[in-house]
Amino acid sequence: QSVNLRWRKQGDATWNLVPGATSPYLLSGLDACTAYEISLRAGCTGNLSSVWSEPRIFTTEGCCSTPVGIVLTNTAATAANLSWSGPLTANGYRVSVRAPNGDTVVYLPVQNSLSLVGLSPCTNYFVEIQALCGTDSVSGTAAFQFMTTGCGACTDITYCTAGAGSAKDEWIAGVEIGSWSHSPGGGTGYKNFTSGILGTLPEIVPGVSLPITLSPGFSGLPYKEHFRVYIDYNTDGDFNDPNELAFDPGFSSDMPISGQINPPSGMAWGTTRMRILMKYKGPQGAPPLPCETFEFGQVADYCVHLGPAVFSTQQRGEVRTLSVQPQPANHQAWVQLPENNPKLSRFFVANPVGQVVHTETIQPGTSGLILDVARYAPGLYLLYLKTETETWQQKLLIVRP
Repeated sequence: QSVNLRWRKQGDATWNLVPGATSPYLLSGLDACTAYEISLRAGCTGNLSSVWSEPRIFTTEGCCSTPVGIVLTNTAATAANLSWSGPLTANGYRVSVRAPNGDTVVYLPVQNSLSLVGLSPCTNYFVEIQALCGTDSVSGTAAFQFMTTGCGACTDITYCTAGAGSAKDEWIAGVEIGSWSHSPGGGTGYKNFTSGILGTLPEIVPGVSLPITLSPGFSGLPYKEHFRVYIDYNTDGDFNDPNELAFDPGFSSDMPISGQINPPSGMAWGTTRMRILMKYKGPQGAPPLPCETFEFGQVADYCVHLGPAVFSTQQRGEVRTLSVQPQPANHQAWVQLPENNPKLSRFFVANPVGQVVHTETIQPGTSGLILDVARYAPGLYLLYLKTETETWQQKLLIVRP
């Protein structure tokens, strides 16, 4: 027959009573950025009443709250747009953008959006956003990370989806390719290891075979699993081209499987996607396909570096090196090319994790080139010069004064 309402600041000993309240009821005169609690009780026929309801807690607007809902759009190699949601009391924001080398740029936008320019390609940036309210009130910090494009096909191209419905009972326990290894572990049916969280990348060289071992893991009884490995050798964003089924043992097993990856000689250079699939297929099942979602097993994606072929010089027992000065460099470096080189060649720069960050064609007879290293983060880089038959290389240490 009636509803009584009571309300108070959270923690107060005394309630404010509103008998015979009707819905909707407006609570007015409240303090800003303050937590309140309300409770209701029904009055029924026969002069009976219900118990008071469990208090509902709410906070009024006016807090200098931490920004939320950070959205990244239009990410490119050297630019990106950020937007977020902030408190109504904010009259501006402090945005700190930190690069891996420790350099930090602070922006003070008034609106809850910001366009970032002058970024470095294939670089992971750490962002912190605070709301500025009034004259001296600062919110908590919202943290966010993002990576610019320019890392190569592996992360710049959107690949088809794949995965397993469950990796609870079986999963990819270990991957060994040459001297590189990783353990994806169980949990989800799809694991993405392409975002730079791994310190090194598998190195794939055209025409050079690599040993591979894939190991299944089980929570209980073992099952027969079929492994397959696909590599996007031509960096076109799919696994459909000839030779891109890089490894298939041809049978299922509950034990580690070993074999070889034989990269084709005509593959691209740079960073590309490798997809490893482990599928329980049963006696009548089919092997896993690169864009398939199956019931049991796991799929793991990695970046791999498609590097230049150095085997031609290694077979002759020679070490061909480029002359690079100064060492270390912080602004520019002079690369001395082989004397009287009569052949068209390609020049590459690979960053510390093996990603090609620069490439250009060198005309016959060119004596050298100036490399602008100021745009690169500090670290040890590898320089390559390659003709159809020979390869030169040299390391370059980039530092900041």
